Amino acid sequence: MKRFVGRHAGDANRLGKTLADLGFSDEGDALAAVSSLLAGADDGAPGLGRVLEALSLHAHATGERSVTLIDEVHLLADIEGCEREVARWAREPDSPIVFVFAGSEESAVRALRESGRPLAAIGEELALPDISTEDWLHGLRRRFREAGVTIDGAHLLSIVEASDGHPRRTMLICARVNSAASAAPGREATKALVELAIRDARGDRSWT
Repeated sequence: MKRFVGRHAGDANRLGKTLADLGFSDEGDALAAVSSLLAGADDGAPGLGRVLEALSLHAHATGERSVTLIDEVHLLADIEGCEREVARWAREPDSPIVFVFAGSEESAVRALRESGRPLAAIGEELALPDISTEDWLHGLRRRFREAGVTIDGAHLLSIVEASDGHPRRTMLICARVNSAASAAPGREATKALVELAIRDARGDRSWT
């Protein structure tokens, strides 16, 4: 551990100064910012490795484990080297990082577990229950309210019915509704606007 910290002390100091200059004073906000900046800096390699290394360093320094959720985990397959990088850290015996993988594309997630894939023998697979319509409506109503967008309950139901409660499809529609409503008079998501958002989302390549 001492050697590890020694090798990365300079990087950590420079990173800390940069974050302070950017106005990040809270530790949690700083880590979130580091992850976002590094993960988006390149194609995921070596950006992903640097993010995980930073999380590991922080966890060692605080004496706590770092629980890292990777949602839509099947997308790792689209970025060269990402499956191997995550698998390497997951297999590291002294790594303080605990991974939680989640994904809404069941067949694509299962493909990551096929024999010969880097993540095939890692961890335990658990199935989660579907999100109920009631929970969707409650959650979406709250998120649109936080975004300052006015939307009728019937239109929220139209979104959930169009997506069949599928997380990615629901988010595809909602992102379009939010974008269009933000530029509309009174920031209102009208019936016509929602219908257009649904039609547009269905044309997205990730809909299927």
